[in-house]
Amino acid sequence: MHTKLILHLLAVSLIVLCGQTALAQTQPDPPPIEEEDEQDEDEQDEEAEELDVPETKAPPAPPIPQAEPEVEDDFDSPISDLAGMGDDVEFVPLEEIEEGLLEQISPIGLYPFVDINGWFRVRTRYNVNFDLGTGGTSLVLPPVETIAPTEQPADTSANGQWTTDLRLRLEPTLHITENLRVHIEADLLRNVILGSGARHEHFGPVGLEPGRRLGSSAQLSPPEVLQINEAYGEVDAFFGTVAAGRMDNHWGLGMFTNDGDCFDCDWGDNIDRVMYRTSLWNFYGMAAIDFPSEGVFAHQGPLRLGRPYDLSQADDSNQYTLSLFRAPLTRQDRELQAQTLFTDRDPVINGGLYFSYRTQAGQSFGASDPLIGTPNLVYRGLSLYMTDLWLQFLYEPADNRSVRVELEAVGILGSVDNITNAGVGVGEGVDGQDTQAINCFDQSQRDANLAQCTAPGNTSNSVSQFGLALETEFKLGGPVSFGINGGFATGGSTPNWGYAAETPDLAFYRFNPDYHVDLILFREIIGTVTNAYYVNPYVTASFLEVGNRRMELQFDVIASRAFDSQGAPGLQPWLGLELDASARFVLGETFLAAIDGGLLFPFAGLGAVGGQPRLASFAGQDFTDPSSASLAWTLQGRLVWGF
Repeated sequence: MHTKLILHLLAVSLIVLCGQTALAQTQPDPPPIEEEDEQDEDEQDEEAEELDVPETKAPPAPPIPQAEPEVEDDFDSPISDLAGMGDDVEFVPLEEIEEGLLEQISPIGLYPFVDINGWFRVRTRYNVNFDLGTGGTSLVLPPVETIAPTEQPADTSANGQWTTDLRLRLEPTLHITENLRVHIEADLLRNVILGSGARHEHFGPVGLEPGRRLGSSAQLSPPEVLQINEAYGEVDAFFGTVAAGRMDNHWGLGMFTNDGDCFDCDWGDNIDRVMYRTSLWNFYGMAAIDFPSEGVFAHQGPLRLGRPYDLSQADDSNQYTLSLFRAPLTRQDRELQAQTLFTDRDPVINGGLYFSYRTQAGQSFGASDPLIGTPNLVYRGLSLYMTDLWLQFLYEPADNRSVRVELEAVGILGSVDNITNAGVGVGEGVDGQDTQAINCFDQSQRDANLAQCTAPGNTSNSVSQFGLALETEFKLGGPVSFGINGGFATGGSTPNWGYAAETPDLAFYRFNPDYHVDLILFREIIGTVTNAYYVNPYVTASFLEVGNRRMELQFDVIASRAFDSQGAPGLQPWLGLELDASARFVLGETFLAAIDGGLLFPFAGLGAVGGQPRLASFAGQDFTDPSSASLAWTLQGRLVWGF
């Protein structure tokens, strides 16, 4: 019945529309007023001649009142600033405006509107011998066919691993008014390997049906399908900006906190924060209350239908952040800085100081939901002071001549009373006798019984970590630019970069994994820069440059040495020498096609030593015999669309 009624309504609508169209086509257009007047005058003259009627002139028609033009208020007019210009003003056609100036022109915002940014990447990597042939001194495992089937491995000589993944990052901003904004960042199919969804399974439970997709067991988990990284609101008020929600956390070069927005980034830092930022002369000041961790929580009601709430304040991690910096945050800042650099030819200095103070009394373990079991609360006693200094020097004395020097230094100091997951404040004393239980969460009892509230053994409870990164870029004219990068991260004597200890080694500082130094050693084999020095000279050449299109070639050399040789797998200081190259086609900020290659010559610090633990392996036991690390290389490709 509903289908017939819908069809009848559609038929009637079509008939009405066709009738209106036909009627509009058959009605003649009204003749011009002037031609009709001329025809009337001619007919009157002819009739007068035939009837011999004396010619008389009709009285003039009263003038048609003209509507007064609407006067547009200057405040509402988008072009009111052009009203007072004279005829001598010369306007330049849009196509003749330089691209750099055109980028500074923005259309008038009609609120509300949505501004969408982001990028989409397809990346492929062919890695050879990334396990270094040692069977345990690299974070990368060897191919499975080298050890399986266990009776007779399929290919013991296999050493190549080919992976293709993709990632779509969306960053829409809803501009409600000029002073109100809501920002969201979401990753869709984040670093998902192509083929991981088992689209075609020939020997699955459904049988030999190559076009059938498997059930839920082959589907991607929700974090891989959609990951909401940021959701926060901003309001310009109180002589500054107030922001609240989950937002990105980036500072300086990104070696400490990194938003992961680069075209080759994988992750990104975000933090739950309530922040106030204001401008102070030529600087910005920021104060924030952060929520690193709230510990165990629950829902109202047994069916999780109510709002979630924090079950304990004792396991919360509290953090307070202050920063004072100079950097181009707004459009006006960027335009003023561009004028200083490119018009006035003066140097620009950016930088600032970032400080965070973090505390955590305890930490919950076991069941995170009271419906499953009772959580266990362990005393932690953490107190950290984190300081980050960032400096940037920019200078462009002439076209095609520029200097960039950028430095970031991080220091983390503090203490942790208990770095284990075992309870403290109870147990046996030095003489083997049971001691009275101490409530280490009570500050007065903790201070009076410090030995009992500290983790037993020789585990250090002091935190002392430092890191530094330096980037330079020089362009002296022509298509070639060059520079020297370098840095270090402190470490300790715990084997395998501190991963071999049962409890964390607090001496190892680790760069943010989205801060990239190379293609192989730090990015893949170690995971990031830690317990190491590195030096990275490089040269870049640009050619075939037309507008915002260009080709680039870049060559890098990275030499690395362990900060503490006892923390390296091979117990030796020198780690390796890596040669990297990249060929890129760049189309402004909207498209990138790149082919990257790297070659690592490992040194003794990456070899295996008998009796030392393995960093990663299928077996897990310690090394029995020493072995040298062998050469590793990679060939990679990237396609990135930016918007």
